[in-house]
Amino acid sequence: MGAGISTNVGIPDFRSKTGIYSLVDRHLFYSSVLFNPESRSLFYRRIADMCRDAKNANPIRTHHFIRNLRDSGKLMVGLSTDILKGLGNDNRGVEYVLLHRSLYRLRCSNCLVTFSWHEGGREMESPSGPEPPCPGCTKISDDKKAKRKRVTAIGKLRPDIVLYDEQDPRAEAISAIASHDQSLRPDVLLIMGTSLTTYGVIHKRRTGKVVFVDRTEPAKSWDGVIDYWVEWDYDAWVEDLVKR
Repeated sequence: MGAGISTNVGIPDFRSKTGIYSLVDRHLFYSSVLFNPESRSLFYRRIADMCRDAKNANPIRTHHFIRNLRDSGKLMVGLSTDILKGLGNDNRGVEYVLLHRSLYRLRCSNCLVTFSWHEGGREMESPSGPEPPCPGCTKISDDKKAKRKRVTAIGKLRPDIVLYDEQDPRAEAISAIASHDQSLRPDVLLIMGTSLTTYGVIHKRRTGKVVFVDRTEPAKSWDGVIDYWVEWDYDAWVEDLVKR
């Protein structure tokens, strides 16, 4: 699942004609953006806007469809490139993997611990200002200072998303999940909301059918991998499918 499934609630995707790349420089989502204070400030402002849009959005038919698959036990695992939304906070084990991680978390550049963007007043801080200091690092440093010990470095918080030229530290775990699910021989691999142009984690294995739902035809490089291309709006297709 990709960011495209959320366009019907007014949240833009990335690569379409009206997507985020048509509004801002696509290099805003590469790691080099973090090296310069000016570009870093622009990046934080854009991410903060996306986070607010996602928080205020309501689920649509496609989101409910995916959740119904999960609740009915038909969803083996969801692999998503959408950094905007998940399926909820139910503790059901590994059933939904955010490949590019989530907008709702901030990660320390030093200790790598993550924190919610919506706690501790961080959401209200100006995105154009300095990055928020890590609460964990700050506490450790303050404790050492109180004991007159050598203080340690305090990391800065950044959005906990994987930028395009970054490696996800969870890559091996994600690969293991995908391999395990393939070994269970799923009936269908459903692809929605993605242009299939970013680095992928799925390799073709003949254990079922691959269905691609999108208004745009998949690239020729996917010939022999995708069995069916459904040229339709996501919500309209879901509504038709439910009626059958």
